[in-house]
Amino acid sequence: MSIPLKLRSGFSFDEAILMAKFSKRSYEIFQVGGGSVEDAEVQDIYNSLYKNEGWK
Repeated sequence: MSIPLKLRSGFSFDEAILMAKFSKRSYEIFQVGGGSVEDAEVQDIYNSLYKNEGWK
């Protein structure tokens, strides 16, 4: 994977970090469910664990 020398205008490191955390948490929940958890169930589990994070 190559890293571009320039970032596009409007790129936000803060947003990228938040999205990486969100993706990691979602992946962990999916793995706990054996990889066969329904979308609505993943959302319910995520919201119950991280309801104070402000993700909607």
